[in-house]
Amino acid sequence: MPGLRQRPRNLLDNVFRSFRNGDLSYPDSETRMSTPTAPNIAAPLILATLLATLPIAQAEEPQTGSDAAVADQIEVYRPDGSVQCESGGAIPLAQMRKTLTDAGVVVHSERKADDGLMRPAVCGAGTGAINVYSIDVDHLEAAIAQGFRPLLH
Repeated sequence: MPGLRQRPRNLLDNVFRSFRNGDLSYPDSETRMSTPTAPNIAAPLILATLLATLPIAQAEEPQTGSDAAVADQIEVYRPDGSVQCESGGAIPLAQMRKTLTDAGVVVHSERKADDGLMRPAVCGAGTGAINVYSIDVDHLEAAIAQGFRPLLH
């Protein structure tokens, strides 16, 4: 409507406008009456930001049962050999798992994944598909000897 002043969209617009202008009070009396002043808002926001960035000391819970078992595991991977524009070239999870178990490595779980790298879309190039296996940390050297690499998270 002509003649009426437009109110800011929200409280933050008002606060930012006040700070930009170097004025820590609100520009219109209506807002000043119904909401706290910018200094009253800025102090808690600054305090909340500082508190959120402080490290919180927590006692580490002892690992028990399956949590301790998972902590002693590591994921290893190897490319599955699949290539773009060709079907059937990927080494199945079970076949690659056999290379680990034949080397004495106990496999707890397995999954297909992608190495996350960008590749050109060209026939004959690798797809980046990998076979990932969760093994005991004690068997990492044996897995590396079979051509596997540790998966870094």
